[in-house]
Amino acid sequence: MKKLIISLTLGTSALLGCGGNDDGGSSGNYPPNDFALLTVANQSENVDRMPQLSWEAAIDPDGDAVTYSLYLQKLSEEDQLIADNLPTTEFQLTTLLSLIQEYSWYVVAKDGKGGETATLPFFFTTRNITLGQQVNPAAGFAPRGFHATFTFQNKLFLLGGLDFSDQYNDVWSTQDGALWVNETPAAAFGKGDSFSLVELNDKMYLIGGNSSNGVSDDVWFSNDGVGWTQLLNNAPFGPRITESATLDDKIWVVGGYNTSFFNDAWVSQDGGTWNVATQNAAFTARALHQLVSFKNKLWVIGGGLPSLAFQDVWSSSDGISWLEETSSAAFGPRFGHIVVQYDGKLWLFGGSDDSTTPVPSIWYSEDGVIWNVAVANSPALLDRTGFEVTVYKDKIWLTGGKVGSALKNDVWMFE
Repeated sequence: MKKLIISLTLGTSALLGCGGNDDGGSSGNYPPNDFALLTVANQSENVDRMPQLSWEAAIDPDGDAVTYSLYLQKLSEEDQLIADNLPTTEFQLTTLLSLIQEYSWYVVAKDGKGGETATLPFFFTTRNITLGQQVNPAAGFAPRGFHATFTFQNKLFLLGGLDFSDQYNDVWSTQDGALWVNETPAAAFGKGDSFSLVELNDKMYLIGGNSSNGVSDDVWFSNDGVGWTQLLNNAPFGPRITESATLDDKIWVVGGYNTSFFNDAWVSQDGGTWNVATQNAAFTARALHQLVSFKNKLWVIGGGLPSLAFQDVWSSSDGISWLEETSSAAFGPRFGHIVVQYDGKLWLFGGSDDSTTPVPSIWYSEDGVIWNVAVANSPALLDRTGFEVTVYKDKIWLTGGKVGSALKNDVWMFE
């Protein structure tokens, strides 16, 4: 916006390449007449993420054919040309704009002979994330909690978990969130729940979790999400329920618990060989936290100990040195929540507070430090624990968990 604002201080139109004379200058060419933007209207709010933009036709005094250049940008960014040489006075966006974001836009009319006229800019703000749409109230997989979901090879997968009497080792997939296919009823990794899954170099890795034989230190990998091969049955970080993420083409395992709680960090380039980055990170040992990779750093968000939920956020660029970004994030004490990266932001879903009461809110952050509430009470999160959240096809998907005393196999979508 900086260049446009400077040019508009000289007048409504930006007359470029016109010679600067009232009679059209030595070239004898006049630029197109002033014209105005129409929709999206100035200062509009709650605008859809793919709006259609339109403007008045610019009349050229010389009768020259006029084409248009469309500029659209976030307020914090330089001018962005998104379409050029348009013959018509409207343009339908085909890529998603960011949620809850202020934008500016303007159009430049060109006569093909060096004459150009720019509109005044309009400003608008895009809509919030949706409250959650229930795509399937009872999907094909059995009701369960503490399962895992992941996106891999253009499918959304669900595996493992537990109900009130048993654990699962089935694998399901979907391409639309509604219709689920049972890929295998009994995957090789065995029955279990609370697995940590991460993708690296076109493979999925399943780490730790709670197996039928107790807390696990296994590492498994898969090339297709269905067939699984064991890499380790005694990983050096020991049996634990943990969180994992990738950074710098490496897998990181940070924190978690077994009979005690951990604040260590481990790293691997292949899932088979692990090295300890730190045995005692600066943050308090914890479990049921979230570990995500965002803006070239690892982030530990929330988590807790028995009857104590944390609301701190820590980051590290190397897995060794950890910086406390905030000790009192706005989302409050929280454990058992899910954090995903979507739309260039971090999104925090649900979780429980110090009193173990489920919190049905959704929060977002553009920097990992400052958090804003997007949805105070999502119907998808009311009284829900043990659920999973994954990004798939430019949407966020929530599956399963326990609502009150009932296990669920429903599917919700946010966008």
